[in-house]
Formats: sequence, C-alpha cells, structure tokens
Amino acid sequence: MSTIHLITSRIRSTRALTTGPNRPRVPRSTSRLVRRNGQSDSQASYSPNSSADGQRQGSSSSSWSDGVAAQAIFGSLGGVLILGFGGYLYHTWYKYSVIKKMAVAFEPGYDPVLILDKASRRVPNKPELSRPSYKSQSDEDDSEGNDDEEMVEDIGWIARREQELIDQIIHGKLAGQYWLFTGPKGTGKFSLIADAMTRNQADGIAVCECSDNLEIFRLRLGKCLNFEFAEDYIGGLFSRRDPREGGPLVDIERALNKLEKVAVNYHTKNLRPLVLVFNNIHHLRQDEGSYSLLLQLQQRAESWSQAGIVTFIFCSDDHWPYALLKKNASRMSVLTVKDLTKEEAIRAMRTERKKLWGESRVADDPEIESIWNLVGGRIAHLSACMKHKDMIHAAKLIIEREKQWLLSRIGLIVDCDDDVMDEQKWASASFLLMQALVKNADAADAAAAAAAAASQANSNQWWGLGWEWQNHSHYPKGIPYSVARQVMTRTDFLSQLDHENMIAIDTDYHIKPNSIVMLNVIRELCNEPEFQRRLDSVLERIGDIESLGRTRELIWKSGKDGDGVMNIKIEERRQV
Repeated sequence: MSTIHLITSRIRSTRALTTGPNRPRVPRSTSRLVRRNGQSDSQASYSPNSSADGQRQGSSSSSWSDGVAAQAIFGSLGGVLILGFGGYLYHTWYKYSVIKKMAVAFEPGYDPVLILDKASRRVPNKPELSRPSYKSQSDEDDSEGNDDEEMVEDIGWIARREQELIDQIIHGKLAGQYWLFTGPKGTGKFSLIADAMTRNQADGIAVCECSDNLEIFRLRLGKCLNFEFAEDYIGGLFSRRDPREGGPLVDIERALNKLEKVAVNYHTKNLRPLVLVFNNIHHLRQDEGSYSLLLQLQQRAESWSQAGIVTFIFCSDDHWPYALLKKNASRMSVLTVKDLTKEEAIRAMRTERKKLWGESRVADDPEIESIWNLVGGRIAHLSACMKHKDMIHAAKLIIEREKQWLLSRIGLIVDCDDDVMDEQKWASASFLLMQALVKNADAADAAAAAAAAASQANSNQWWGLGWEWQNHSHYPKGIPYSVARQVMTRTDFLSQLDHENMIAIDTDYHIKPNSIVMLNVIRELCNEPEFQRRLDSVLERIGDIESLGRTRELIWKSGKDGDGVMNIKIEERRQV
C-alpha cells in the first residue's frame, strides 16, 4: 500500500507542475491518427482543451480567407467600373469631337478650293508661264525688260450673267430647294461656284469631287466633311467587325447622319443652310451602285432642302444624271450654264489681251471676229486662244485636234471586216446624226441671213451665224431627242455620244453639237466630196454582213439514179 500511495502522489505532483498557472499549454500532438472502429482519433472523442484549440484555429483561418476574397472582389469590381466609366467618357468625347471636327469643315477659309484658287491667282501675268505661246524672237526680246508683272487679283476675268444667281445659292440666300448645274464641258460651271466661294471665304460651303470608284468617293467625302468614318476610334480595336464591312454606301450614310446634326446646329446659330457641292457627278459609272448613291444623296437633298438646313448642288457635263434625278425630284431646280454671248466673248478677249499682252483691241477687231467664228463662246477654247500671240493659229490648232480626235473615235472604214462591225455601226449612226445637226445649223444660218436682209441691218452684225447664236449661247436650237432616235435608229448610242462630248443634250431634250468647234469639225467632214459615198459604202457593208449572218445555205447531193432529190413546196409564200 505504501508503494501504491507513493506512485499516486508522484503522478499528482507531476500533473500539478504541468498544469500550473504560469506554464503555457502545449497542444496535444495529433500528427498520428489511429483508426479505431473505422474512425480516426480526430473523429473520435476529443478533450475539451483540444476542441477549443481547433475552434480558435478555424476562426482565425476563415477570417483571413474572407478578407482576401473581399479585397479581390472589390478590387476587380472597382477596376471594371473605372474602365467602363472611362470608356463611356471617351465615347462621349469622341462623338462630340466628331461633330466639332465636321463643323470645322464649314468654317471660313477651310475648303481646299480656296487654297487652290489663291495659288492660281498668284501666277503672274505672263502667258508663257501658263501655256506655250507663238511668239517671235523679237517679241521675246522686247518683253525681257518687263519682269515685274502685276499679279492677277481679280475674282473673275469676266462677269457672267449666271453669277448673281449662283452667288445667292452659294451664300445661302436661296433655301428650300437643291440644284443641278448642267451644261457642256468647258462652259465654266465650277468656275462660277469657285468665284462665289471666294467672295465669302467658303463660309458654310464644302465641295466634294466625284469619282467612278465608290471607295474613292467615300474617302473624298470624308476629306470634304473632315470625317474619319470612325477609323480613328480606339474602341474599334475591341470590335469584331470591320467598320467598312458594310461597303461605301453604309459609310456615306454614317457621314450624312453626322452632317445632319452639324447642319441643324449651324442653322440654329446662323439662320441659313449649309451648302454641299458635288462636282462632276457624270464621272460616276452608269451602274446599280452609282444609281443607289445618287438616290441616297437625292433623298437627303429633298428632306434637307425642305427643312432649309442643307442645300445640295450637283454639277454635271452629261445628261444622264438629270434623267435619273428627274424621276424622283420634287424640289430640284436646274440651271443650264451656256457659252458666252458675242458681246461677252468680245469683252473678255479685249480685256485679256490687254492684261496679258498689253494690246488695245477695238470692239470690231477682225481677228476677234474670226476667233468668235472659229471657237464661239466656249470659255475653255477662248482661254486657250487668248494665251497665244497668234490667236487665229491657236484656234485652228484646236479645231484640227478636235477633228483628229473625232476621227479616231468614229472614223468610217470602207469595206470593213466583220470583226469591227459593231464599231462601224456606232460610227455610221453617229455620222447620220452629225449630218442632221449640220443641216439644222445651215438652216438656222439661212434663216438668220434672210432676216438680216429683210431688216436691212448692218452687215457687221451678222457673220454667217444664226440670230440665236449671236445674242444668246452661240448655239442652234438643235434637233429634238425623238428625231435623233429616228435618225440613228439606235437609242443607246446617244448617251455614249453625250459622254464622249460629241453632242450636248439639254434639259429640253434638244440635241446640239457639243461646241462650235465640234460643229465646225463635223461641218468640214460632212462637206467633203467623198463623204456621202463612204458613208453609204459603210452602211451597205454593214447590211451585207448582217444579211450574211442571217442567211443559211442548204447543200444536198443526188444519187446515181436520181435518188435524194429534194422537192421544195411553197405554201403561203413560205419555204417548207
């Protein structure tokens, strides 16, 4: 008993030392887990001290994990919100900047037309700098001392009767309609627009040059309106579709949508419409894409002209844009720019010869009268003649070049091969029309001469040209479109001749020679001694080739005893 009592007392003393108040608790080791009855020691009964230690460890680990997850979640959400808010601010700023940049395109002095016009006016009054001249060596020696020439500072070299109306249109004084400026090539349609733009520094005006390629037209429209078609938008880096995937017409529609906002703001501020000029729309191809583009622009022109916020101006040398736009036009007005009248042409030649060569010409100068007879009142031809010392020689060169070009396009080939039959169809039909135009002009001259003789007018007022030519546009009245169709027997050739600048079709559907130079050329060709014989020969050759193509030859061979003989029975004038 004493021994047992001693062991028990030692165990109690040992427990007292290990569980004293100043001794730290040491957690029981649980590294070894002994399975008892299918359960580990950790799943078995625990002492109160070990369970308390486990609860403290779980609470500390769970609190740490919950804090890190919250930080990650809130950090991610904050980054996304900041990124989204920044993107929204950028998108809003970009839309505002697009409108602001497009408004700059209509501010005074922005349009490139003014820069080019200003550069052209800085050319000194020396004709040899602009075009080769026919001057003798003595003339060049005399002009060596005149180095300090004045600069051309005038807005226009001659006042045109259409200028006042065009000024009102360009300056925004005429609203509620859109315009089509038409007329033959070289009559000065865009020069009138450029002069009007110079007078107000292109305030509220933009000019777009048309092209036969719709993608190039899209780029030119963007340059005209100072619009990038969202190609500089950073958000495009994250988009999966190309902004230009819809084609040029979709991009043009986007640009017009932005233009509408700019036009409304401009009209609210200035109480006048913007002016958008589409020059040379005849360069567009006559296909479905170009037709859709013109229809798209016309729809905007109709609605915007009704609201008075934008005035569209279309310029064309050909007739087909007028025929296309006329179908859906309700607010379209047409202005036909014609050649100079005789009085305007004489005044222009006298002024320019004085400015360029220092010559003082009288109103009835014989050389000026000869130039009028040769090239008429076409500004492009007059300008080319006035820059040369010998104007008569320059005019004859223009006529000769036009003649050779015409023969290269529709020259007649006698006894032509069947490979060029289509070309000769066009050539022969064209010359049939040319003959009709020459006869019409000769009849106008005869009527004018008879009227002059009857009224006993001064012979100096008549130079063998029609009365309408002298006092209006230097053109005969022409022949109606319906008559030309019957003369040519091919209606599809008229549009091609108009596009080639051989004829001109006005808004009254009268067909005339494209210019007096062209009239003189076809008159010279049609009055040649062998012309009618060549034309008849080509027409006969074409008929023979077509007849040969429609003819079928039947060949058969009879037998020795007469077998194989074919009997042809004719009933009702038909071969069976």
